[in-house]
Amino acid sequence: MIELEVTESAPMLDFPSAISTLQAINALGIHIALDDFGTGNASLTYLQRLPAQPIKIDQSFVRDILVDNKDLAIVAGVTSTAQALGLEIVAEGVESLGHARKLADLGVNVLQGFAIAQPMPAEDIPNWVENYKPIFRSN
Repeated sequence: MIELEVTESAPMLDFPSAISTLQAINALGIHIALDDFGTGNASLTYLQRLPAQPIKIDQSFVRDILVDNKDLAIVAGVTSTAQALGLEIVAEGVESLGHARKLADLGVNVLQGFAIAQPMPAEDIPNWVENYKPIFRSN
């Protein structure tokens, strides 16, 4: 039930050591999420060799998928590759129902952003959970 987020660029400092460290953490039952994917200089080797369960597509790509075909192509390409490798995908920066629908069309079903909830104090979370209404339901 624990997930450790590692930014895309962090393992580049010492890739072999990062792989062994992340594998050891993963062996403890802790999931590794590759955060801010697409913002650094990571290659597809990251997706192939790092023991990451979800990859989190950076909001800088997600934010403009409704108006920028290049961002949409990047998100679609990363999503397709991650799905082919059996990785979960999380889209950061989901700001609207339109974003959520477009991402669902691409096969992304884990969303993070203001369309879900604004930042809130910890004590407000139980009430939010109790009253949350999904922004849409996928098929």
